[in-house]
Amino acid sequence: MRLFRRTTRSVFLTDEGEAFLPEIHGALGTIDGAIDRLNCFRSTPRGTLRISTSEGMALQFTQPIFLAFLAAHPEMSLDIVADGRFVDIAAEGFEACNPLAEAVPSDMIGVKIGLDQYEMADAASPKYLDWVARASSPHDLSRHAAYASGCRERDVLVRAGGPTTELCADQFVA
Repeated sequence: MRLFRRTTRSVFLTDEGEAFLPEIHGALGTIDGAIDRLNCFRSTPRGTLRISTSEGMALQFTQPIFLAFLAAHPEMSLDIVADGRFVDIAAEGFEACNPLAEAVPSDMIGVKIGLDQYEMADAASPKYLDWVARASSPHDLSRHAAYASGCRERDVLVRAGGPTTELCADQFVA
């Protein structure tokens, strides 16, 4: 049964549609009212945004971004999980994460969040370097003791003035 007749320029009710419309008029009004009440939620973001990050990123780099977000959207709250592990966003109920740029899976969309002004570097005390030879390439780092700030379930990615290199090093608190 057809309720509408459509041409390239217009849509008309069929005889059946004309008979059916008064029967559902009250229900359509109820649905319109419910949609109007829902639309008020669109104007102001509210709810909880769940984000996975590392502790260092949360404290040093993204904290100002998080605070600005909360100031702009006072009805929002943040659930920040700062354990530094690689997460499956959908399976674990996250809306966002901030992995290394090289670690963004191909089926996800990566958006820069303005951290280009920060640079990271590995560092060691002179006393430690007297004990172990200095690294001259990323692969040399595998013979060094390392501090791991969180648990990583994959290789560390190192960029030393060139292409990204995969490096698997034993990580522990030195």
